[in-house]
Amino acid sequence: MGVFILLAVEFAGIFSSVFIIFVNVQSWMKGQKMSSRDQIIIALSFSDMVFSAVNAAIVLGSAFVPQLLSVDYIYYGLYDLMTYSICSNSWLSACLGALFFVKTTNFNIGFLAQLKMRIEMVMPWVTSGVEVFSFIIALVQPSASAEVYGENSTLPLITNETSEVIGYETDVLNDVSFLLKACLTPFMIVTVTTAHINISLCKHTQQNMDSGGPTLKVHRRAASTMTSLLILNTVFYVLQMWLGFLQTSDPLYRIGITLVCSFSLVQSIILILGIGRLKKTFIQIITMCRRKALS
Repeated sequence: MGVFILLAVEFAGIFSSVFIIFVNVQSWMKGQKMSSRDQIIIALSFSDMVFSAVNAAIVLGSAFVPQLLSVDYIYYGLYDLMTYSICSNSWLSACLGALFFVKTTNFNIGFLAQLKMRIEMVMPWVTSGVEVFSFIIALVQPSASAEVYGENSTLPLITNETSEVIGYETDVLNDVSFLLKACLTPFMIVTVTTAHINISLCKHTQQNMDSGGPTLKVHRRAASTMTSLLILNTVFYVLQMWLGFLQTSDPLYRIGITLVCSFSLVQSIILILGIGRLKKTFIQIITMCRRKALS
């Protein structure tokens, strides 16, 4: 039963990510300009889709064909894809926070004022750079796992005997080290930009008591989206490190795995609710489904 719940969560994450990508690409094909925010959202959704797909493959393999996960190129391929998705997701969230920070802050003079004028030109290059950087990290990051051999030969390099790899053991400290090195900087960027956006929103609200203004609505939506992403990322990083110190037989381990597997789905929901175009399209689809169900 638990396997099917995890698979349902992962496929829901894949579907929601594809929905976000499809809506943005469809708008672009209709002639609407794709903003730097939309490009970051597409890249973020692609990263979410990879994360859910890898988790779904691991769940399917573990439940039905466990020997496949002992094949070197399959295991390390999934490991590299997971590394890419985590690194990419962290840095793209930082890019989104930086973009909202620049767009919701008034700069009079200096470098930041010039950056605000050119942000739509600069951010696509930054997004592309983040994706390339994440792929490189995935390729060069040494695996945090060691091969586990059968009982007949526990030291294959010394005995020169042929042994069957029956699984992998994860180096917890290596995993924690990777999270700190790859995700700490973008996490700090998200934290600082989100804090500034919320402080700026409070000042803006006090100065403009008319809460119906379009600028204030955009500012409030950006603050809500980034705050939700910050909380989600915090929970994800804590869970990732916490799971490394639990036994797989521990009931808390299963709960933690379920929460980690739901990361992409929850993040997609945050993006859909936070981006006007996505929310509008989603509501239209729900309305159409209700009408068909009632007819």
